Amino acid sequence: MSKVTIVTDGLSELTKDQVEEYNVVTIPYRIIFGDEVYYIKNNTEGELTTQEFCEKLKTVNKETFPRTSVPSPGDLVKAYDEAFKKLDSVIAFTITSGMSGTYQAAKGVVANGYQDKDITVFDSLHTMTGIGSQAIEAAKMAYKGESKEQILKRLEAIRPKTRYILAMRDLDFLEKQGRLGPIEKI
Repeated sequence: MSKVTIVTDGLSELTKDQVEEYNVVTIPYRIIFGDEVYYIKNNTEGELTTQEFCEKLKTVNKETFPRTSVPSPGDLVKAYDEAFKKLDSVIAFTITSGMSGTYQAAKGVVANGYQDKDITVFDSLHTMTGIGSQAIEAAKMAYKGESKEQILKRLEAIRPKTRYILAMRDLDFLEKQGRLGPIEKI
């Protein structure tokens, strides 16, 4: 039986079935389209599914391109409290600290409110599928009853080996996002 609860970012690409099977807690991730804010808990749950996001993305331009936001301290506290209702030990995954302030925010929340708790904030050094592959590995190990130390040792070993391939149909979204200059269509 599990000794550790896994908490992960809502962008981890875990399915609802995986979240339920392995008792994972997800921190909602905010995506902002103009004045509209959507919360994503995993790729099939929340206020905006991956499919709905892709549909909305087809309508954006450089001025209306969506932004993301670090989870609020309240969202982090809610997730950690939910995790501690399950077990007394937690590993909390975050999106890479190289692209987001989530890791620092999570560390701050832990330092200010969970000093007496057994919680480790783990910087995945990845986004989406990279977080998900690490989190599901940890969740499976926790489900089998492996210790937090064993899980963290495994995570340290697989983190630098985690890879995923991103293929883009075209460069339109990079242009809309402002990462490329105008693209000449052939």
